[in-house]
Amino acid sequence: MPIVKVLADLKIICQSAIDDASALHPECVFKFTTKGELLDDFDSGRLQQVFSNLLNNAAQYHDKESAITISAQGESDAIIVKVSNSGSVIPAKSLQAIFDPLTQLSLSDQQEDRPSTSLGLGLFIAREITLAHEGTIDVASSKEQGTVFSVRIPRTK
Repeated sequence: MPIVKVLADLKIICQSAIDDASALHPECVFKFTTKGELLDDFDSGRLQQVFSNLLNNAAQYHDKESAITISAQGESDAIIVKVSNSGSVIPAKSLQAIFDPLTQLSLSDQQEDRPSTSLGLGLFIAREITLAHEGTIDVASSKEQGTVFSVRIPRTK
């Protein structure tokens, strides 16, 4: 996937993704925190799509009583963004398959009243854009921690 990197602020990129997700899911509460230096060379439009996809996915599967959180932390060698939500635990056997194209998890009984807007491509696209930035994307899901998607983008500067 071709990308064009220019100096950008990941805080602004994440805020734009939150704005997009909030427009699509006005019933959701999104909480955003930052720490450290978030300036580096990125393809801003592509990374906004990564975080919009992760936030929209979280909104689709979250527990209605809990906020969706996104945190961006600048470290010396990378910037790490985490999107977290409480809701149904993703079964271990499904954790890596959810990044495959056209893959969707079924909604739990509590979420059946929410229509699915997913084509099963959002997480696949998020992974491909992250890989194009030479980064990694991982997911962990447990009852205690909820579901957490972690995107790690190595620094270029």
